[in-house]
Amino acid sequence: MSSRILVLSNFFFPDKAGGQAKLAYDLAQAYVSLGHEVWFLAQSLDKNTPLYQEINGLHVLRYFIKPSSGIDFTRYTKHISAVKQILGKFFPEHPDIVHGHDLLPYVAAVEELRGKARFCYTIHSPAIEELNINWKGQGVNGAIKRLLGLPVIKRLERKALESSDALEAKSNFTCALIRKHYGNNIAEKIQLIPGWVDTTRFQPLSKIVIAQVRSHLDWPNNFPVLFTLRRLEARMGLDKYLYALSIVKSRGYQVYAVIGGTGSWKDYLLDLSDQLQLSDDVRFIGYVSDEILPLAYGACDASVVPTSGLEGFGIIVLESLACGKPVLSTPVGALPEVVGAFESSWIAKSAESEAIADLICDFLDKKLPRYNELYVSEKLEIYSFSSALSAYIKWLDI
Repeated sequence: MSSRILVLSNFFFPDKAGGQAKLAYDLAQAYVSLGHEVWFLAQSLDKNTPLYQEINGLHVLRYFIKPSSGIDFTRYTKHISAVKQILGKFFPEHPDIVHGHDLLPYVAAVEELRGKARFCYTIHSPAIEELNINWKGQGVNGAIKRLLGLPVIKRLERKALESSDALEAKSNFTCALIRKHYGNNIAEKIQLIPGWVDTTRFQPLSKIVIAQVRSHLDWPNNFPVLFTLRRLEARMGLDKYLYALSIVKSRGYQVYAVIGGTGSWKDYLLDLSDQLQLSDDVRFIGYVSDEILPLAYGACDASVVPTSGLEGFGIIVLESLACGKPVLSTPVGALPEVVGAFESSWIAKSAESEAIADLICDFLDKKLPRYNELYVSEKLEIYSFSSALSAYIKWLDI
């Protein structure tokens, strides 16, 4: 039986990359393939983007809010109001199911449609934790936001959680944070559905192809390459990673670090790289396209995930492993759950620079267990999209 499903995300994945947006987009496309009528609502990056488009079978709705500078305590109300307006304009009939992936659009849908649909919410990471960390890195303005804004966010997040018929998360770590902030009654409603990786896209490369890809990407072929894909933001630990690379260099190792991603910390990290005299050893490549990403993972020697706070799952871990490359990570968030399921010795003793440097040096000295393709491929079966989709079908009750 066909259902009308409204999917709410932070962004529409073809517009902007990101873990949450990618998972929401994958699921929305799968719902379409199963014969459901699917509407996808997300924030737009461009005011000229049409409010409604039909794309690959999806009814895509976008709303635009002007970027703000400084402190704007009405911004959350602008998000909620914009979502309600676009729902009222293009979505006159109520959905059967609302599947939320992002707090503010989901709260708007709860307020507008409560009692008219089944409400299901995927907790990628608690908003109260995410914003607390983000605002910590914004100086005086951030301190004011934390003081006055966090109570508002907590109220909205509690409303979203309590209004949901079904809750889902990707890790025990996320469940523990929800329990900490909102209590056992809410936490016990959460079902775990792991993230996934497309092993038809992410696959190991042969030595010949690796050499060709490195030449194409202008990466060196004569010494180790480490690849990192992260948003350039405070909690991603990239500053500590740069200090770690400086330590590795001071110990006499030669390594080339490629860092992909965009974000507000770009200029700071570029300056820090220069200060640490790493300009010849570290390369920031900005946005990494869907076409290049599997090649980047396949052509590196290892990927590095230096997160310093709040990692709700880590799809990038699975993508690297599927491409045949080990993941050197910090013991933060859900990373011990995901990386540790494959090899616990790939996890640093802490998220500090010295510990990250020690881990990298151990890898370069071949002191760590190497990648076992058969073992990893068998483990990755747990993280297949087909398994996740079957779980979502039951969770959504469609």
